[in-house]
Formats: sequence, structure tokens, C-alpha cells
Amino acid sequence: MKKILLTFIAIISLPITQLAQNQIICSEKEQIIKDSPDPRIIKSCTFENFKSVSKGDADYKGRYSYSYKLLKLINNRYVEIKNSELFNENKKELLAIINQKIKETYDEYSNNSETKDCFDGFTFTEVSFDDLRISFNDTGIDFSISFGLSGACLSVDGTIISIELAEIKVYLNKN
Repeated sequence: MKKILLTFIAIISLPITQLAQNQIICSEKEQIIKDSPDPRIIKSCTFENFKSVSKGDADYKGRYSYSYKLLKLINNRYVEIKNSELFNENKKELLAIINQKIKETYDEYSNNSETKDCFDGFTFTEVSFDDLRISFNDTGIDFSISFGLSGACLSVDGTIISIELAEIKVYLNKN
């Protein structure tokens, strides 16, 4: 009976172990900045041998702007990589999906009577992976982009495309 119980536990544990290896683990901390009323926000997430780090700094109105880095674990050290290095040979297909979603947001904003003035003189151009700001979240990957609009139009100056891990795994590098 003991042998059957141990075998049952081993069978149940295998999927849980595999699931744990495919999790995204995130942490966020605040860093006090001298002479600033607002802290810097640092969020880091790891997935397999990749890590994303985003740092947010507030402007004089308390609005946060973020910088992003992607890293890969190589020889027990995280080394910064290009965004495109996160993805495998199917990345062109993924980029087409992302560009389509960005264009949908752009079209929505540029055709909305309340926001279309912000887009006068701007045209949508497709982006490359290295134009995107990429970060992991608890359930997948966020791709964000700024359209490059002026300060008065910050509320519509870009979009975030979130793709769940289950959907995007087919595009990720395994190594």
C-alpha cells in the first residue's frame, strides 16, 4: 500500500513541478530618491532563464515614466539582451499580431472626436521588437509603445498589449 501511495504522489507531483518551472515570478520595490517626493518603482520578473526589469521615475506632477531591460541568465549571470532575442524563429508572426493590435488602438484614438487632434500630422508605422518596451507580468508578457505625442496628449500616447503565457510560449526561445 505504501508503494502505491508513493507512486501516486510522484505522478501528481510531476505536473506541479513542471508548472512551477513555467511560472513567472515578479517582485516590486520602491526606492527613495533624494529630493524627490515620489519613489522610484522597480519591478523585476523572472521566467525560466529570462528576467525583465522596469524602473519607473516620477516627473514633477507624479506621472511615472518607465525604462525597460530584458536579461538572460548566462553562466550564472544575467546579461542584457535585445528584445528580439527573447523570441524564436516564429517571431515575425508574433510581431505581426502585436502590430495589428497597436494599429487597432491607434485607429481608435486617431478617429475618436475627442482625441483625433492629438494625431494630426502622425501616421502609424509598424514597429520592430526592439522598438517595444517589453516586460513580464504575473500571467504573461506586456508589450508597450509610445506614439511620440506631445505632453497634452499623454493619455493617448501609446498602448500596452498583454499576451498570456499560454498563448505566447510558442514564440519564446527555449534556451
